[in-house]
Amino acid sequence: PIWYANRPRSQYGIDLREPIYFVVDPTFYADCEPDSSCLADRLDIFTHGINDWFDHFNKNTRPKAIIVFSVDEVPVDARNPPIHLQMIDDGCVIGGSIRRACYGENPFPRIIFDTPEYITVPTSAHEIGHALGLDHRSSDSIMSYRDNNIVQPIDIITLCKQNSTCPPHDAAWC
Repeated sequence: PIWYANRPRSQYGIDLREPIYFVVDPTFYADCEPDSSCLADRLDIFTHGINDWFDHFNKNTRPKAIIVFSVDEVPVDARNPPIHLQMIDDGCVIGGSIRRACYGENPFPRIIFDTPEYITVPTSAHEIGHALGLDHRSSDSIMSYRDNNIVQPIDIITLCKQNSTCPPHDAAWC
């Protein structure tokens, strides 16, 4: 995509003070029946994954996520790389094993779901965590390999320790 022209990979970091664009790839809804609620349902689930992260930040300064359907809708001067949402059967083969979802930056930042049933709030939140720069963590984190259902205090703390652009968050919750 043109957006990535002349941008070194080191600039793919996320600035939480700037909008984060999620570009819905046609593969994300290719199996949906016309006039069905399939795409809306998937986006609702994914949006809940976003909110699981961002609802812990102060209302006026929380990170802003914008869902678009074409990279052409991302402003040319956007500071964050658009993150593509895709569904690719067997698209997440890592170390010889197939994952239900994954995050990668080759050839561009993207969250891939293997099949529709893996589009869940916890899985979305986990992959969004990777897009925000987090790695896998211990079992008390949404970033663990275990099925934690929600973003945990340690997730917000870790995000803010690693990202100098972290806005104020609910310190009482953490």
